Amino acid sequence: MQKIKLLMLIFWLVFLGACTATGPIYKPHNKNNDNNAIIYIYRYQDPSLIGGGELVDVPYIYVNDQKLSRLRLLGYSVYETEPGPVRISVRLPIIGIPANTLLEYDLLAKPGQSYYLSLNYFDTTDYIRVLMNQVPDDKAKQQLKSLRLQ
Repeated sequence: MQKIKLLMLIFWLVFLGACTATGPIYKPHNKNNDNNAIIYIYRYQDPSLIGGGELVDVPYIYVNDQKLSRLRLLGYSVYETEPGPVRISVRLPIIGIPANTLLEYDLLAKPGQSYYLSLNYFDTTDYIRVLMNQVPDDKAKQQLKSLRLQ
């Protein structure tokens, strides 16, 4: 019985490690140009919640139709941009190729501003619900402290 419990623990550790971000812990991005805006996109979600883990595959994040990164659970990506309109797309891959656009989020980036966007999705028996919300600076910085760069 002890061997089975140990094997189950090892399985869960490996499984969670494969589903969550593994890069360096969060640190604020140093701007290349003080006039630019910084956009942080992150997944801070309790993996014990229904739909808290990965679906079929890890979603891709695109900014203005350029691939930024894949965004694993408990991970974040950062994007520096000139002021102006920004379109963020979340795409779910099919057989490893980003195909299905799950969400598009438009933002008007202002000079020198930082934006914090939290991505969450929940799968139910009938559909997938994808949410991206702009999070207040203080709350986002608190959540980002434990996240890892993608």
